Amino acid sequence: MFKKCNKLALLIGVMVLGMVTFSGFGWWVLDRIKINGPVYQQLVNGKDLVADILPPPEYILETYLVSLQMLDENHKENLPALISRSQQLKKEFDDRHT
Repeated sequence: MFKKCNKLALLIGVMVLGMVTFSGFGWWVLDRIKINGPVYQQLVNGKDLVADILPPPEYILETYLVSLQMLDENHKENLPALISRSQQLKKEFDDRHT
């Protein structure tokens, strides 16, 4: 009879230890992924870095620059490259706008 009680107490102890461990791990994960947590800050920093490096396609300043370059271009052989760049910028603008 005594052995059965020891086994039952050991089983209950293992179950309680497992539940406490699982609860602690769950708490740790939720703390890391919460808003303003470490994982969230990494995502925000990465998003901000990309936004700082690449201008948004709806930003028409580059299109304006290409059109001014086309006006000032003296060599006709350079115009097709500028025209294709302006068409690509228009497509990017339309895609982003949509």
